Amino acid sequence: MGCDKAEPMAELSGVVTVGTTPVGACSVQFHPQDGGRPIAVTTAEGGSYRVTLPPGEYNVVVLTSYKPPAGWKEGDPLPVATVEIPKVYSLPSTTTLQVSVAGPEKRTKDLQL
Repeated sequence: MGCDKAEPMAELSGVVTVGTTPVGACSVQFHPQDGGRPIAVTTAEGGSYRVTLPPGEYNVVVLTSYKPPAGWKEGDPLPVATVEIPKVYSLPSTTTLQVSVAGPEKRTKDLQL
């Protein structure tokens, strides 16, 4: 048996914003348009993200993440999101964000909602 060669990967990085405001901490999911499992990353507080993807076309979903404050416990209310993410970006079937990667590359792709 031979060894399979690893698929060439692309590294994308950027900032997720609503208008010009960084989203803060959120989940960014890259859903392959040809099916398969999504690849998800969590942004930093300033909305920056970095992800490694195999070549393909992706629908991008952005979901609010909540970082519980110190002392938070189960049953306490979740903190209010600092930036409201429009609902259109919450499902692979409704999002208008798309990313295409062709092969081994490093590039910046800011995601403006």
